[in-house]
Amino acid sequence: MHQQTRHSQSPLCILGTVTPSARLPSPATLTLQDLPGRSFNGAVTRFAESLDLSTRTMLTEIDLNNSNHQLYPGMYANVTLQLERHPDVLQLPDSAIGNDTEGNYIMLVSNNKLIRRRVTAGIRSSHYIEIVGGGLNGDEQVVAALDPSLIEGETVNAVPATTVSPEKAEKIASSRVRSK
Repeated sequence: MHQQTRHSQSPLCILGTVTPSARLPSPATLTLQDLPGRSFNGAVTRFAESLDLSTRTMLTEIDLNNSNHQLYPGMYANVTLQLERHPDVLQLPDSAIGNDTEGNYIMLVSNNKLIRRRVTAGIRSSHYIEIVGGGLNGDEQVVAALDPSLIEGETVNAVPATTVSPEKAEKIASSRVRSK
Protein backbone atom coordinates (compact mmCIF):
# COMPACT_ATOMS: atom_id res chain seq x y z
CA MET A 1 0.00 0.00 0.00
CA HIS A 2 1.40 3.39 -0.88
CA GLN A 3 -0.13 5.54 1.77
CA GLN A 4 -2.35 5.42 4.83
CA THR A 5 -5.08 7.80 3.79
CA ARG A 6 -8.84 7.76 3.31
CA HIS A 7 -8.11 6.69 -0.25
CA SER A 8 -5.38 4.14 -1.00
CA GLN A 9 -3.67 3.03 -4.16
CA SER A 10 -2.60 -0.60 -4.13
CA PRO A 11 -0.04 -1.67 -6.75
CA LEU A 12 -0.05 -5.29 -7.87
CA CYS A 13 1.20 -7.38 -10.75
CA ILE A 14 -1.28 -9.45 -12.74
CA LEU A 15 -0.35 -12.43 -14.88
CA GLY A 16 0.14 -11.85 -18.56
CA THR A 17 -2.52 -14.47 -19.34
CA VAL A 18 -5.27 -12.23 -17.90
CA THR A 19 -4.01 -8.91 -19.22
CA PRO A 20 -6.10 -9.06 -22.43
CA SER A 21 -9.21 -8.93 -20.20
CA ALA A 22 -8.00 -6.01 -18.08
CA ARG A 23 -10.28 -3.02 -18.48
CA LEU A 24 -10.69 0.27 -16.66
CA PRO A 25 -12.37 0.39 -14.22
CA SER A 26 -12.56 -3.36 -13.40
CA PRO A 27 -14.04 -4.05 -9.94
CA ALA A 28 -11.53 -5.49 -7.47
CA THR A 29 -11.81 -7.00 -3.99
CA LEU A 30 -8.83 -7.04 -1.66
CA THR A 31 -8.55 -9.38 1.36
CA LEU A 32 -5.70 -9.62 3.84
CA GLN A 33 -4.64 -12.51 6.04
CA ASP A 34 -3.93 -9.95 8.78
CA LEU A 35 -7.57 -8.78 8.70
CA PRO A 36 -9.69 -11.96 8.58
CA GLY A 37 -13.30 -11.49 7.57
CA ARG A 38 -12.66 -8.04 6.11
CA SER A 39 -12.63 -7.15 2.44
CA PHE A 40 -11.99 -3.89 0.67
CA ASN A 41 -13.69 -3.04 -2.60
CA GLY A 42 -12.08 -0.89 -5.21
CA ALA A 43 -11.42 -0.63 -8.91
CA VAL A 44 -8.50 -1.01 -11.27
CA THR A 45 -7.71 2.56 -12.25
CA ARG A 46 -4.34 2.33 -13.95
CA PHE A 47 -2.14 -0.29 -15.51
CA ALA A 48 1.07 -0.41 -17.46
CA GLU A 49 0.44 -1.18 -21.08
CA SER A 50 3.31 -3.62 -21.32
CA LEU A 51 4.46 -6.80 -19.62
CA ASP A 52 7.54 -7.12 -17.46
CA LEU A 53 9.44 -9.62 -19.59
CA SER A 54 11.24 -11.18 -16.62
CA THR A 55 8.02 -12.03 -14.71
CA ARG A 56 5.40 -12.00 -17.50
CA THR A 57 3.23 -9.75 -15.34
CA MET A 58 1.76 -6.28 -15.78
CA LEU A 59 1.88 -3.62 -13.07
CA THR A 60 -1.68 -2.65 -12.15
CA GLU A 61 -3.06 -0.19 -9.61
CA ILE A 62 -6.30 -0.44 -7.63
CA ASP A 63 -7.89 2.52 -5.87
CA LEU A 64 -9.49 1.56 -2.55
CA ASN A 65 -11.49 3.25 0.18
CA ASN A 66 -9.32 3.27 3.31
CA SER A 67 -11.48 5.58 5.44
CA ASN A 68 -10.94 3.39 8.53
CA HIS A 69 -7.14 3.59 8.07
CA GLN A 70 -6.72 -0.20 8.21
CA LEU A 71 -4.43 -0.51 5.18
CA TYR A 72 -0.75 0.24 5.62
CA PRO A 73 2.26 0.29 3.29
CA GLY A 74 3.90 -3.12 2.93
CA MET A 75 0.85 -5.24 3.74
CA TYR A 76 0.40 -8.34 1.59
CA ALA A 77 -3.04 -8.92 0.11
CA ASN A 78 -5.04 -11.31 -2.05
CA VAL A 79 -6.84 -9.53 -4.86
CA THR A 80 -9.78 -10.76 -6.90
CA LEU A 81 -10.31 -8.91 -10.17
CA GLN A 82 -13.63 -9.08 -11.94
CA LEU A 83 -12.36 -9.15 -15.51
CA GLU A 84 -15.57 -10.43 -17.07
CA ARG A 85 -19.12 -10.78 -15.82
CA HIS A 86 -21.92 -12.95 -17.16
CA PRO A 87 -24.79 -12.32 -14.72
CA ASP A 88 -27.43 -14.68 -16.13
CA VAL A 89 -25.28 -17.61 -17.17
CA LEU A 90 -25.69 -21.14 -15.88
CA GLN A 91 -22.93 -22.37 -13.56
CA LEU A 92 -22.17 -26.02 -12.90
CA PRO A 93 -19.74 -27.69 -10.52
CA ASP A 94 -16.43 -28.35 -12.23
CA SER A 95 -16.96 -32.05 -11.49
CA ALA A 96 -19.97 -32.02 -13.86
CA ILE A 97 -17.91 -31.03 -16.93
CA GLY A 98 -16.09 -33.64 -18.95
CA ASN A 99 -13.56 -33.09 -21.68
CA ASP A 100 -12.55 -35.28 -24.62
CA THR A 101 -10.97 -34.80 -28.04
CA GLU A 102 -14.15 -33.09 -29.29
CA GLY A 103 -14.38 -30.59 -26.41
CA ASN A 104 -16.45 -30.15 -23.26
CA TYR A 105 -19.56 -32.14 -22.41
CA ILE A 106 -22.00 -32.86 -19.59
CA MET A 107 -24.31 -35.79 -18.90
CA LEU A 108 -28.04 -35.08 -18.56
CA VAL A 109 -30.79 -37.32 -17.23
CA SER A 110 -33.94 -37.40 -19.36
CA ASN A 111 -36.63 -40.06 -18.89
CA ASN A 112 -34.21 -41.96 -16.62
CA LYS A 113 -31.63 -42.22 -19.42
CA LEU A 114 -28.20 -40.59 -19.64
CA ILE A 115 -27.69 -38.16 -22.51
CA ARG A 116 -24.31 -36.69 -23.42
CA ARG A 117 -24.54 -32.98 -24.36
CA ARG A 118 -21.75 -30.83 -25.85
CA VAL A 119 -21.32 -27.52 -24.03
CA THR A 120 -19.13 -24.44 -24.28
CA ALA A 121 -17.42 -23.51 -21.02
CA GLY A 122 -16.96 -19.90 -19.98
CA ILE A 123 -15.30 -18.44 -16.90
CA ARG A 124 -13.96 -20.93 -14.36
CA SER A 125 -13.95 -20.12 -10.67
CA SER A 126 -12.57 -22.22 -7.84
CA HIS A 127 -15.26 -24.92 -8.08
CA TYR A 128 -17.72 -23.79 -10.75
CA ILE A 129 -17.68 -23.37 -14.51
CA GLU A 130 -20.00 -21.17 -16.52
CA ILE A 131 -21.84 -22.84 -19.37
CA VAL A 132 -22.13 -20.24 -22.15
CA GLY A 133 -23.24 -22.57 -24.94
CA GLY A 134 -25.03 -25.87 -25.26
CA GLY A 135 -28.69 -24.99 -25.28
CA LEU A 136 -29.29 -25.43 -21.55
CA ASN A 137 -32.08 -23.50 -19.85
CA GLY A 138 -31.35 -24.40 -16.22
CA ASP A 139 -34.20 -26.88 -15.76
CA GLU A 140 -32.22 -29.94 -16.81
CA GLN A 141 -31.06 -32.70 -14.51
CA VAL A 142 -27.27 -32.64 -14.81
CA VAL A 143 -24.93 -35.29 -13.44
CA ALA A 144 -23.02 -33.38 -10.75
CA ALA A 145 -19.97 -35.66 -10.69
CA LEU A 146 -18.97 -37.41 -13.90
CA ASP A 147 -17.64 -40.93 -13.62
CA PRO A 148 -15.94 -42.89 -16.40
CA SER A 149 -18.38 -45.75 -15.80
CA LEU A 150 -21.37 -43.63 -16.94
CA ILE A 151 -22.47 -44.53 -20.45
CA GLU A 152 -24.81 -42.57 -22.70
CA GLY A 153 -28.19 -44.32 -22.93
CA GLU A 154 -27.74 -46.07 -19.58
CA THR A 155 -30.85 -46.24 -17.36
CA VAL A 156 -30.36 -44.30 -14.10
CA ASN A 157 -32.27 -43.05 -11.09
CA ALA A 158 -31.67 -39.31 -10.51
CA VAL A 159 -31.20 -38.19 -6.91
CA PRO A 160 -31.35 -34.41 -6.23
CA ALA A 161 -28.03 -32.90 -5.18
CA THR A 162 -27.52 -30.74 -2.14
CA THR A 163 -28.11 -27.11 -3.09
CA VAL A 164 -25.51 -24.38 -2.56
CA SER A 165 -25.99 -20.85 -1.39
CA PRO A 166 -27.02 -18.23 -3.97
CA GLU A 167 -23.75 -16.39 -3.31
CA LYS A 168 -21.77 -19.30 -4.75
CA ALA A 169 -23.85 -19.75 -7.87
CA GLU A 170 -26.89 -17.93 -9.20
CA LYS A 171 -28.19 -20.97 -11.03
CA ILE A 172 -27.14 -24.53 -10.41
CA ALA A 173 -28.83 -27.35 -12.26
CA SER A 174 -27.39 -30.50 -10.86
CA SER A 175 -28.50 -33.91 -9.77
CA ARG A 176 -26.51 -36.87 -8.56
CA VAL A 177 -27.02 -40.06 -10.47
CA ARG A 178 -26.98 -43.67 -9.31
CA SER A 179 -27.01 -46.55 -11.78
CA LYS A 180 -29.79 -49.09 -11.43
